[in-house]
Amino acid sequence: MKSLRKVLNGEKETSSVTRLIEIYCSKEYEESSIDGVFDIVESMQLMKRTGQVEASRAMRKQLKHGTNHQHIRALTIFHGCVSNGVSSGDFPDSELEARFRLIASDPNYDPKVKKKLRAVLRSLCDENSHNSRFKQLYQDCGSGAPPRPTHKSTSSKSRQSSSSIPKFNAQQKQRMEETPTDAEDPFADPPGT
Repeated sequence: MKSLRKVLNGEKETSSVTRLIEIYCSKEYEESSIDGVFDIVESMQLMKRTGQVEASRAMRKQLKHGTNHQHIRALTIFHGCVSNGVSSGDFPDSELEARFRLIASDPNYDPKVKKKLRAVLRSLCDENSHNSRFKQLYQDCGSGAPPRPTHKSTSSKSRQSSSSIPKFNAQQKQRMEETPTDAEDPFADPPGT
């Protein structure tokens, strides 16, 4: 009955993706911590396309209504998700991209949040040089110029930026590949509630 009431009142159902993003954007986690990225990516993949839509919506909510800490956490989580293979036509969605553009141009957003946004987009451009969406988004958000190509060297650790997100290790990737993709969302509201 609660689900029907929510739908009739125009409220959206929440999923594990939304709940995980809310949890990992809390003050309990350091701004630059990658805690939770694996859980969120795994949950998104279980939900297939709807997981990406949910993630975009939950991140938009954090970026629109959250504190500066929540803004930076949402950007860190976004970076981690894209860096670990969650990127398609549905993620980020056009509304999340519009929120990024608003953050870059709105004087009410903290300069620290704007700096983090540009650093994340810059890093994604470098990681995904084939993806013109990120290049365009980076340019739209105040880069002024296309990103410079990066050159890998033997001392790459000394060159890593503070916004660099590590990729999943082989054990984590194997766990994700072995996870059935047609499983039900374990955190979704039970039917009839």
